[in-house]
Amino acid sequence: MIQRIQTIYLLLAIVLLAIANLVPLASFQLPTGELIQVSVISGSHTNLTLPILSLSILSAILSAVSIFLYKNRKRQILVAYLALFPLLLLAGFFIGFTYGSGASSAHLSLVSVKGIILPAIAVILILLAIRKIKADEKLVRSLDRIR
Repeated sequence: MIQRIQTIYLLLAIVLLAIANLVPLASFQLPTGELIQVSVISGSHTNLTLPILSLSILSAILSAVSIFLYKNRKRQILVAYLALFPLLLLAGFFIGFTYGSGASSAHLSLVSVKGIILPAIAVILILLAIRKIKADEKLVRSLDRIR
């Protein structure tokens, strides 16, 4: 199980999603010049960061479940695709949070956005894992034809 490259891709995606909840999502600058960092951990804007946290955790759980479905590759592919869906919703919530509610309602200017980079890399890793799982399935089918 651990020697398969797709397992390593999925584990890296889980680690990146965990780290994404620890780093600040965005930094805003007040008209006075003061910098405000919005983070899931700090508890600031909790009602807006709760969907971001829950979608990140859901995707990490689905990626972990996908690791343990190595005996049933078709189901493993399905669960890996399901792990991508919360990440796409996460990107939507993050963009809505950063540009919609954060910057316009409080008259803040956006300084930096860091919170979407790690989930974006996790999407790429999950897609690579799906590709390798499909390659394994193709290899097994070709070996079954030879028998």
